Amino acid sequence: MLTTTLLLLAPLAAQDKIDFPKIDWHVKGAFGAPTVTDDAVYSGGFGLFRIDPKSGEILSSRETVEMAEKVPLVFTGSPSVDDKRVIATRMDGGVSAFDLDLEKEQWSWEAKGRGYPFPGAVVGDTYYFGHGSKVYALDTKSGEENWSRGVSGNVTMTPAVADGFVYFGTSNGVFQALSAQTGEPEWTTEEGVGEFGWTNPAAADGVVYCADRGIKGERRGALHAFDGGSGEIQWSSTFGATGFSRPFIGKKEIFAGFGKYVARFDRKTGEVDKSTMIRTSPNAFGSPTAFGKRVYFGNLDGHLYAHRLKGGKLDWSFAVPDAQVSDFVHTCLLYTSPSPRD
Repeated sequence: MLTTTLLLLAPLAAQDKIDFPKIDWHVKGAFGAPTVTDDAVYSGGFGLFRIDPKSGEILSSRETVEMAEKVPLVFTGSPSVDDKRVIATRMDGGVSAFDLDLEKEQWSWEAKGRGYPFPGAVVGDTYYFGHGSKVYALDTKSGEENWSRGVSGNVTMTPAVADGFVYFGTSNGVFQALSAQTGEPEWTTEEGVGEFGWTNPAAADGVVYCADRGIKGERRGALHAFDGGSGEIQWSSTFGATGFSRPFIGKKEIFAGFGKYVARFDRKTGEVDKSTMIRTSPNAFGSPTAFGKRVYFGNLDGHLYAHRLKGGKLDWSFAVPDAQVSDFVHTCLLYTSPSPRD
């Protein structure tokens, strides 16, 4: 049986004050990273949910297709929310937009061909996402395609959108930037990189960071820093595993989990600070997030961990019942969102 739950852990009183968490509420059927607004928490899962952040009450939801057999709607995590609508990628690869109360579907985009669904990113009035071997830009008001661009290989990640560019990598070992306005290719990097997938890129200060899954027979995975304007590789740092979490960009460091470690990479050089590496159970893929004096991360062993940034000492770990801990959100409140597991 699939067990899926969205949990709220004890609120942050003021700047990183959780000494040990407790569950305030949970929502069954929700999974993937939630999206937190001032008024509500939006989550995908076996339905699309609008949740009261204080009580965990489901304020509204979209849970079935309006058909005689009541087919369940399944959504990825991280729905996009602006001041007028919620946009979410469905597990069939399509995209749906609803009003903020989830009462009315404003538009629906149907997937063309096969591809593993990942959530997209809203910038301005455009929703950017990859599906199969294409990248799309949809108008958030109408759902119409502003443009689509065929690429070399499959896109299994959420693109990063910054400085007028859409950044992504493909299964063919290509990292590319498209014009956010037109979809025209701006630059492409192939030499020295391996297969990309299941790790989202992150951009800051004109640099894009993304990890590949290695080059068969040559090396295992590596984290790359690309110049956002030219695609020039500023540095590459091999980390010795084929999996890599979504990178978290700090002021001077990048935090990421891979294999049995959570590590810090120097933003300028890519060098790993071995003195502060945190050894953990296998597969620390759950979005390491540095906040206050701690770094938080989820692990596929079913725990959420909090370690001290100085020295890496474990402060606490929290076992999520019958679930894996995947991506989570650390904001005014701390959330975990386990993935489904048999």
